Amino acid sequence: MNPMWGIALATVIAIVDWWALKQRHRRLDYAAKPGVMAALLAALFLASPTANGRAWFALAIAFSLLGDVFLMLPREQFRAGLLAFLLAHLAYMAGFIRQVPSRWDILTLMALVIAGASAIPGRRILTALSARGEAGLRLPVAIYMGVLAGMVFAAWSTWVQPAWPSRASALVSVGAVLFLASDTLLAWNRFVRPVPDARLKVRVLYHLGQILLVTGVLLTG
Repeated sequence: MNPMWGIALATVIAIVDWWALKQRHRRLDYAAKPGVMAALLAALFLASPTANGRAWFALAIAFSLLGDVFLMLPREQFRAGLLAFLLAHLAYMAGFIRQVPSRWDILTLMALVIAGASAIPGRRILTALSARGEAGLRLPVAIYMGVLAGMVFAAWSTWVQPAWPSRASALVSVGAVLFLASDTLLAWNRFVRPVPDARLKVRVLYHLGQILLVTGVLLTG
């Protein structure tokens, strides 16, 4: 079966989940949210699961699925969810960097752009944690933000790796940025100040980011 059917299924389930979240249909949301990751995992296994480092990406989606579950529990397990998604980003990084890129001039510019874009909201979020009396979260959140930025850098580095076609690099680059935007918005809404329809916006960015990441991976052949 064509693995792109898994991508199509994930997209349909994601749209259903957005509707369920908007309508506050909790049971449907509980089924659809992890269903998106399950469909993406199926798409990776329908392709050659060990080719082109895909085992790392399957691991990233598996950890993301676990993180979704932790954050959906009646008593949200935020720290456990944070750890699961941190491991997901590390797995993504291992999959993206298949060989050491040689264009250090381009990579340095990429790193500066990502660091600059991440530092502004990141500093505000860490300051808000202290102001809220949650200073104990500063270190794990700071580590998570650093790893998340590293995942975006690893995705962007595919542009200078011959194993990655340009269309695949484009998709994983955009997907990684959407993932970054989703997590930044989630933290901003949780720790800095409320954002209108934040849960839906976070979910849409998250699902689109993951779908684009896996689609890009599948395009590597």
